Amino acid sequence: MAPLTTRPLDFVYTAFFYVHIAATLLINGQFFYPPDLVPKFLSQLLEWNHQLMRDPLVGGISQKFASGSQELDWFKSFTALEFFFQLPVFIVGAWGLRNGKHRYALIPRIPNLRNHAF
Repeated sequence: MAPLTTRPLDFVYTAFFYVHIAATLLINGQFFYPPDLVPKFLSQLLEWNHQLMRDPLVGGISQKFASGSQELDWFKSFTALEFFFQLPVFIVGAWGLRNGKHRYALIPRIPNLRNHAF
């Protein structure tokens, strides 16, 4: 298989997967880690992200997640889906594209395939 740098579209998709893997693990994943295990630089990264982007959802969940507030339960469930479903799919997709195994890179599109089947 040709190197990833000679396959521009695969390179773009792989970069997309890697960026989202990092964001999920470093930013959104913090809500599922025990607070004692989150390094200070990660909590500072979350605070910096909140200040830079002014995202009311991430800012709200980061302050209310431990308090038991039910205001953002819908967003907490989306974050859980991202962490427990989307993250593994991105990892498999990035691995498949990087290694030229395109059948594994199709895994992120499986939910969309049912639209074409009916």
